[in-house]
Amino acid sequence: MTLFECSAHAQRSTIPTRGVASKKMHGKKVDKFRISVAFLCSAAGDKWHPFFIGKFLQPRSFKKKDPWKEWKIWYRANKKAWMTRLVFTDIVQMLNNWMRAEGRFIILLLDNFSGHFIEYKPTNIQLEYLIPNVTSVIQPLDQGIIRLWKADYRRAMCE
Repeated sequence: MTLFECSAHAQRSTIPTRGVASKKMHGKKVDKFRISVAFLCSAAGDKWHPFFIGKFLQPRSFKKKDPWKEWKIWYRANKKAWMTRLVFTDIVQMLNNWMRAEGRFIILLLDNFSGHFIEYKPTNIQLEYLIPNVTSVIQPLDQGIIRLWKADYRRAMCE
């Protein structure tokens, strides 16, 4: 059995709200852009494309194209751009189908976030939950991979 890990993190916009001046610019609204990203990888080196959760069903940047077919981006939307049980159930079903097609059985390591407790029982995945308050110490994704991704994201948004 291969050990997989899934971890989701929300990212708010980091677009600067100040110009060259030292005071806040009046009349400029704070951008309310928000996106959540879920990462999935295994100890053996298997990894999936990140899962993006946004606020808009069809963002303008997609230009009415299917994000999976065009760019291999898995995208779902809900009102607050959060990981929910419904979104997580979709992820687990997709992963279970992939594992079933490859004839593999895996353990999926999860934190104790309420959205991770789903009714769907996968056949090729064993869901294992960490005890509270150990996620940042034990999960490899929380120990650097996501931090590096967020730093790259911020750098790209502020250029």
